[in-house]
Amino acid sequence: MPIAPSILPAAAAAPAPASPGPPPNPDLRRWTISGTVRDDDERFGLGEVTVQLVDRFEPRSTITDAAGRYVFNGVAESGVRMAFSRAGYRELTIEQVLPVEHLTIDVTLRRQCSPRPAPIVLTYSLSGSTVLFTWPQASDAVEYRLSVGMWEYVSPVFSQDTTGTSYEWANAPSGTYLARVQARNACGYGNAGNELKVIVP
Repeated sequence: MPIAPSILPAAAAAPAPASPGPPPNPDLRRWTISGTVRDDDERFGLGEVTVQLVDRFEPRSTITDAAGRYVFNGVAESGVRMAFSRAGYRELTIEQVLPVEHLTIDVTLRRQCSPRPAPIVLTYSLSGSTVLFTWPQASDAVEYRLSVGMWEYVSPVFSQDTTGTSYEWANAPSGTYLARVQARNACGYGNAGNELKVIVP
């Protein structure tokens, strides 16, 4: 009598070939996950956030654009895990996202603060009607705000945000001005180091 296949000894069975993991299932429906990452405090869009999407088929990652936007196309209909990270902010993880339709997932990241930047000293040089403002690099600073006004802390002539440590004010009108610079890190702007008097003849 022949032996039923279900009771053959284990040694008689052919070994299964090794596999690096399950291939993508073409029968699964696929969707888009997109959204915007914002600063939890000031609500502006956060660029350069790493967004990781992990599922059992195709783990991948992307970087948000300058407005904080990201998009993943062709996400399989299975549970996924998403993680959002950026220097200066606390990492955010969302478990068990289930894409059964096109999803919009907007999140906010909380700042992981160190002390605000220390006050920095502003200096300037004058060439004709061009004023060149300069200041030293501040520790952990990601941006600087130069403010120029006619009176102390009021009536601004202009305010300029820059990532550099200098700013050229071309064709400055004749007059006496007061200027200051503040550095910003993930916790916000620090205090100005000095109120600088600028005389343009």
